[in-house]
Amino acid sequence: MSYKPDNLSPAQKKSALISIFLLCLLIFAFFIYKNYTNDERNELLSKNTGITICKVIRTNTHKSITNTVEYQVSNKKYTYESLSGIVFQIGELFNLKYSIINPNISKVIYSHPIIAEKDDYEETTGKVISLYTNAKVNIIKFEYNYNGNEYERDLYVENITEFKENNKYRILVNKKNHKISYLKSVVKIGY
Repeated sequence: MSYKPDNLSPAQKKSALISIFLLCLLIFAFFIYKNYTNDERNELLSKNTGITICKVIRTNTHKSITNTVEYQVSNKKYTYESLSGIVFQIGELFNLKYSIINPNISKVIYSHPIIAEKDDYEETTGKVISLYTNAKVNIIKFEYNYNGNEYERDLYVENITEFKENNKYRILVNKKNHKISYLKSVVKIGY
């Protein structure tokens, strides 16, 4: 197989090489910027932070699972779209850590769910069906029966060693949206 010589003039070759070089430079600059912003975000969330409550206002499962939350700091509303391994229900409440210097920089603490009104929930029993843990997350999956229907729920927990597979635990189920439920031992009731 023989290759045909290109038909580019020296000026066109030079222009193509410069374009390729600039494209590579742009890609390199993007990765440097992305790494810098992640480092800055992590640094701002490691010190001088506050805790507030956030509410899930939107979920998306298109290419990855994201939950968009809304929160308020100093009477100003902010939104944050976070990647998550779990789809949460619109209206759920969680603690959120934010930078006091820049409240736009935040992190949802999914292992700290909050119930605003205990009267909106009913207590029942759920059975843990699986546990998953790695260096970053602990996820517990449990099943429960409510009003004759079977449900499954995944939740983040801080300390997974408190739970065992096939054991039963007390849970709180939302009376209006039965897909919302929490392990009684990990949910905070009231603000």
